[in-house]
Parts: sequence; structure tokens; C-alpha cells
Amino acid sequence: MDNHWITAAPGRRDDRCVLITLSGEIDVRCRTVLEDTLRGCLALRRSTLVELSGVTFLDSRCVRELAVHYQLGGGRMVLYDPSDDVLVGVTACGLEDWLDFVRPADLRPLPAEAEASIPHSQRRT
Repeated sequence: MDNHWITAAPGRRDDRCVLITLSGEIDVRCRTVLEDTLRGCLALRRSTLVELSGVTFLDSRCVRELAVHYQLGGGRMVLYDPSDDVLVGVTACGLEDWLDFVRPADLRPLPAEAEASIPHSQRRT
């Protein structure tokens, strides 16, 4: 039984963003798939959101792949909602200064007046 998953899909709104969801144990068996997936996103020059909340283990080699591609992305990659296990893996590798994470609490909804000023046709649903 496999207990690791890496999925990638185009963004839902306009295909300018790619969503990568990592879950389960991301170990050496996943490194090549992770590397190929991240490299492909960078080659497309699309913004990439890597969702990390479902990760229960992150191998040191996979932490390294994530860090390298994050750096190569030049701001196009967002590492979102890391699980405690992701943070442990990053800390164990000493790569805290190489990665920036965005947590749900970091996101703020638009104020009501800003939402009101966005034309209805451009509002997110």
C-alpha cells in the first residue's frame, strides 16, 4: 500500500497557477517524482502553490529538492500550510533560512470596501 502522494494540477481560475499537493510520507521513493514535478512547474514559468498540510514525513533529500526549486523559482513558488512534520524535516536539514512558508493565518480576507470596488465580473467565487 502506498502512503505517499504528489499531485499537480493547473489552477482552477485561469491556468496561470499550478497547485501541487503533497501528502503522506514523502521519502526517497518520491524524490524523482517531486523533482520532475517541481522542475516542470518552473519550466512552465507559472506561479506554483505547494500545499504541505498533509505531509506526515519529509525525507532530507526531498527537503533539499523543495529548497533548491524554491530558490530557483525566484518568488514564483509558494510553500503553503506546512505540517509540523515538514517543519521538523526542514529544521533537521538546517534549511530554515532557505524556505519561507505561508500559513492560513497569514492570509487576510479583503476588507469589505475593497471587495465592493472590484467589478462583479472580476470577483473570485
